[in-house]
Amino acid sequence: MKSACIGFVIALAAGTALTQTPEQKVAVTVNGENVSVAELDAAWGRLAPEMRKDYEKIGGKLAYLESLIGRKLLVQEAIKNNLAQDPGVAANLRAAREEVLFESYVAKVIGERIAPESEVREYYEKHPHEFLRQEAVKARHILATPSPQQVVNSTGDNAETDGEALEKIKRIAQHFRIAGMGDLEVTAEQFSQMAMQYGEDGSARSGGDLGWFMRGQMVPEFEEAAFALEVGETSAVVQTQFGYHVIYLEDRRPAGRAPYEEVREQIRERMLSERAQQVIAAMNQLSGDLRRASQISIYRENF
Repeated sequence: MKSACIGFVIALAAGTALTQTPEQKVAVTVNGENVSVAELDAAWGRLAPEMRKDYEKIGGKLAYLESLIGRKLLVQEAIKNNLAQDPGVAANLRAAREEVLFESYVAKVIGERIAPESEVREYYEKHPHEFLRQEAVKARHILATPSPQQVVNSTGDNAETDGEALEKIKRIAQHFRIAGMGDLEVTAEQFSQMAMQYGEDGSARSGGDLGWFMRGQMVPEFEEAAFALEVGETSAVVQTQFGYHVIYLEDRRPAGRAPYEEVREQIRERMLSERAQQVIAAMNQLSGDLRRASQISIYRENF
């Protein structure tokens, strides 16, 4: 047991890298093409809420990454087969590019004229009750359980009895306790790696990530242990109806009003929706001004 614990601590030290930004960190490399963590996060954020919920049921962002890899591989094959040179495909690519630029211009230029920063800020200050939220925590966990589970971890060492589950989670909890006692600090990335190796539920695929949750959303024993932790701290063994857990607190969000930066775009989108006629009028006026200042030739005989 002692040598195993020491080995785990050494592994944590060896795996500690210099701090990198999400733009620098690589989430996956597909045939030499890198996808950064920032790009993955942006793609995840663009998913429709219902689709994101579906992915969260089967492993969250890591499950989505698998889908993204498959998509990337097919895109690479399309490029190899020169599909980008096909006239129809090239036209669609140009249309998609124009659509993104058009929507971005409307949102960032016209939108900010119709709902300027000063008005967005004023709304936030005058309606504080609309942005109140409960205390929440962001946590990860590793579950060991004798209950039948799909084997989703990389070791496939799922416990078959209650005793095996308890002994397994005790060893994992001890590893983290020893790692946290010295100069080393257990990081979310390191806990995530352990969860992918040893977790026995669907969250193992996403490093045990449970996302953000408030009080009343988890079973009482789990909730009590999670909210009692400090950020960066791991729990002792926690028993629930699902089995035995080790919990890692990744972040904490206090109760109170959400920061302005987090809700600014939400407020602006609401304002623009309410002022849709103003947005359309501004777009028409601007396009008319640009048209009068531009050279435009229409060839009716060609269509």
